[in-house]
Formats: sequence, C-alpha cells, structure tokens
Amino acid sequence: MKTGFFETKEYELLISRDRLVLFSTEAESDRIAIQAKDILSITLKNEKAPGIEIQTREKNYQGSFAEKTDFEQLIGLLKENLNVKIICEYEGGKDYA
Repeated sequence: MKTGFFETKEYELLISRDRLVLFSTEAESDRIAIQAKDILSITLKNEKAPGIEIQTREKNYQGSFAEKTDFEQLIGLLKENLNVKIICEYEGGKDYA
C-alpha cells in the first residue's frame, strides 16, 4: 500500500462480511479496518503492477499486489462479502454494482 509520497508498506488484505481489513506484515499493531458502508468504490487495475484502489468517504487507499492476482476470484470474493461498486480497469473487465 502507498503510505506516503515515496513510501509503501506491505499489507495483507482480508475480505470479510461488510468490511475489508488490511494487516501490516511489518508491525502487528498496524491494522486498517474499512467498513463497507464507508467504501464509495473499489477499482482493480491490471497495469505493469496489478493494483487496487479503495475510495472511501475520508481517504483513498492505493496499492499493488505482490503476487499474480486472479481478478475474477477477487471480484467474486468482493461481491460475496461487500455491497460496493467495483470498477475493473483491465482487458475484459467491466463494472460491477
């Protein structure tokens, strides 16, 4: 995740019912919980480094995936657990409401 202008931190993404949780792999106490009601949209991007942007009422979270990501599986998990707008910016991608 992008945490500053030139600063990034590694997080693990947990998708659960009605929220996303980001756990820092560097500091156990560093955790970000984002409630579904606060999420305006989630954008998935397949660029040089596949990434995600989570737009909330208060903040935008931007990150890239460390491993190859199965976007269809990720979309399935997001749709199953969150009722939010998902925007896919990759070849073959589409909007999910």
